[in-house]
Amino acid sequence: QVILFGGSHHEKTLNDLWVINLDNLKNVRMYIVNIDTETIFPRFGMSTSVIYDANNLSAARIMIYGGSFFNDSNFEDGVTSELVVLKVSV
Repeated sequence: QVILFGGSHHEKTLNDLWVINLDNLKNVRMYIVNIDTETIFPRFGMSTSVIYDANNLSAARIMIYGGSFFNDSNFEDGVTSELVVLKVSV
């Protein structure tokens, strides 16, 4: 699986979480997961880390931290200090 989060398009910061399942390259499945924008800031330029236990892949986590965001059409100075941890199934 490939998991994509955030980004920007023109002057809008994205809060999208895309999951792309590559089990079968002839039938690639892609879907978007709804993210609560009141809880998790849209962002770009963040750092991401995958944490997993090789003996228990069902406990995998993606940590997303930091990043910048736009406020309307103005770039906000600094970065968010928010840390988001997402559980993923592999």
